[in-house]
Amino acid sequence: MRGLFAPLCAFAIAFALTYSGSLKPARATVNLQINKSIVLGDGHTTQFSFNFIGVAAAYISVVYTDAGGNQTVLIQGSGTTQYQLVLNAPVQGAIWGLGGTVTYNPSGTPIAAGTTLTIYRTLPLTQAITLQNLASIATLGKGAETGLDTGVMQGQQINEHIGRAIVANIANTTPPLPLPPAAQMANQGLCGDGTGNNIIACTLPATGSISSAMQPVVNAATLPLGRAAFGLGAIATQGIGSGLETDGAGNVRVNTLPIAVASNQTVDQTYDLKRYAATGPISFTLPRANTLFPGFGFYVWALPGAATNAVTFVIDSNDSVVGQASGVSFVIPPGSSVYIYTDAGTAGVWYYDRLTTAQPTVTRLTSGAGTYTRPLGATRLRVQMSAGAGGGGAAGGTPTNASNGTASSFGAWTVNPGTAGSATNTPPPGPAGLGGSGGTNGIGTLISRISGSTGNSGTVGAPSVTGTGGSGGSGPFGSIGGNNNAGTPNTGAGGGGASSSAASVGGAGGGGGGEGVVFYITSPAATYPYVVGAGGAGGGGSGANPGSTGGSGIIVVEEFYG
Repeated sequence: MRGLFAPLCAFAIAFALTYSGSLKPARATVNLQINKSIVLGDGHTTQFSFNFIGVAAAYISVVYTDAGGNQTVLIQGSGTTQYQLVLNAPVQGAIWGLGGTVTYNPSGTPIAAGTTLTIYRTLPLTQAITLQNLASIATLGKGAETGLDTGVMQGQQINEHIGRAIVANIANTTPPLPLPPAAQMANQGLCGDGTGNNIIACTLPATGSISSAMQPVVNAATLPLGRAAFGLGAIATQGIGSGLETDGAGNVRVNTLPIAVASNQTVDQTYDLKRYAATGPISFTLPRANTLFPGFGFYVWALPGAATNAVTFVIDSNDSVVGQASGVSFVIPPGSSVYIYTDAGTAGVWYYDRLTTAQPTVTRLTSGAGTYTRPLGATRLRVQMSAGAGGGGAAGGTPTNASNGTASSFGAWTVNPGTAGSATNTPPPGPAGLGGSGGTNGIGTLISRISGSTGNSGTVGAPSVTGTGGSGGSGPFGSIGGNNNAGTPNTGAGGGGASSSAASVGGAGGGGGGEGVVFYITSPAATYPYVVGAGGAGGGGSGANPGSTGGSGIIVVEEFYG
């Protein structure tokens, strides 16, 4: 009561002095009923004004509230993260300045829209004014007014605080009882009792004041039913599964076991992140990508072994595998695995990451003509090809001519054969056959084209001297045709020329080697026609020593996957 009595006495004295003519009335100084102001951030403003009496800087507090509702009590000072305060000076005849300005620009960044500053005044609830032994009537009047104003502002402060409290209705006839002890309130709700006057601890009934959306959750008899009532689906009440599993230590982890499949699969959303081990030559038919979701994907592993164990992904006609035309299937070879995933677009694209890749395979074509078929899943071909070599010439007697080799081809790529060595039955030796050259390039990347080697001529015959046959030209990849010897099959080496068995007869010429080529095909077709060139026959004839056969050509295809 002393805190109210002193201001009232001061008021009475000031009133009496005023109307006795000893003291002039001062301007009313507490004419606003607020002690708090909330200002809004906008990303630009750094100075925020308020219009209530500040009294002194020590009595002003500022609270920053971010867009998420988190609050920070700020500190007044000159630091970059502190706020600065200026209180307006009193006008003439007034005791208090009205309002002021808070400057807050944390680290040079104005507070954003959606944030606020709460600026408020807090006075100590004490009475520090004494009217005893004052030196003059003016000092006494000012002290009285200061005490009255302070009491009013303390009242405003208490009113603002109570305004945020839960209070009984003014029409209630019975004041409320105190809250129950803490032990009875723990983990309970707040309810009104049967009289409506008192707050008690309770468990809310089904008809309690809970929002309609939350009532099914509160009314659920068990925790699983409560989780289901949130509308989270089966994952809220069942084991996690489907690629997400608990590790038993409170963590959810991706952990999928391989699923062995031996029959064709029709893919849907349940395949996401699963791992499939194909145990045979099966297909996965993919739905249209836009029926899935961006990032949908799954793993597939193809059984090693036979080429028929390749796995085919059947693509919807509206979609494509990256780098391929719409609707073209995608194949992985035996022993490989991929992760295939999509952007789920209207014209969706399927992407793939190869996790393991099958080892290269080799196809050797050694004779004849036919059609080469690319193995399933092969994405690149490296082809090494040589033509047939010419046969070696005959010597002595009545010789007949040897024959040229024949060309080899793979698709539009060709290599030309070596020509035959010439025969002789006279002292001059038979000329050598020429190496093949001038073949054509097809679709792909040329690595090297190697002309066949020219054969060697025989030696001159003389009285009592027989001529020696010339050796065949070497093959494009290293094999050499010896004199009197046939070129090794599938090397493109020329056949050797025959040596003479009679004096004064020279040796026959060796056949020329076939041309060779090496090239890559990075986007191979499904099939290619091919021809393997034959080696030319050696020369013969009545009484002649026969020449040797030229080596045949070869086509070696290396198939790469991934």
